[in-house]
Amino acid sequence: DILTNISIASGMMGNLERADTTAEQALEIYREIYGNSHPLVAKALANVAITLSQLGKFADARPYFEEALAALITIHGPNHPDVGAGYTNLGLLKLQSGDPKGAVAELVQGVAIHGGVDGAGTISLSTALYHLASAKAALGEFPEARRLMLRVVAIDEGIYGPDSEVIADDLEGLIGIERELGNHSEADKLE
Repeated sequence: DILTNISIASGMMGNLERADTTAEQALEIYREIYGNSHPLVAKALANVAITLSQLGKFADARPYFEEALAALITIHGPNHPDVGAGYTNLGLLKLQSGDPKGAVAELVQGVAIHGGVDGAGTISLSTALYHLASAKAALGEFPEARRLMLRVVAIDEGIYGPDSEVIADDLEGLIGIERELGNHSEADKLE
């Protein structure tokens, strides 16, 4: 647990090499204690993957995310919020590594799970929808990206309020999509 906390703190301070080393040490210890199908092992796998992603080592991160997702499905079943987060993490990794089509498949799963479990709007659902909208935009599917981003804005307004920094970030994404659709007056209004 201490190694995990050191890893997280190191990452927050920008020392990603130390974050990676301590995350991998924590994973090793968790595996030794719990085996491969335990929530702490799945979390440790995701922590290693996140750190590797932050280092830009997307190919190295992918097997950790995939193993974490498989472990979460074994532990919780296919429709648990943690499984939804696993799909979202894997989808974001694929998007960051230049595979928006692969990202969509994972993110759709994350959205379906969070939408089914969380209903109308939680941070988890908003996050999955945001990344799905980004993947759709990367594929040139701007009308669908716009629809998804409008849903993100509605969810986030309910959670954070209309004047939050989160909404400003959401609107930035929506502005780019509106411009791609040729809706410059709407983009100007949102800006």
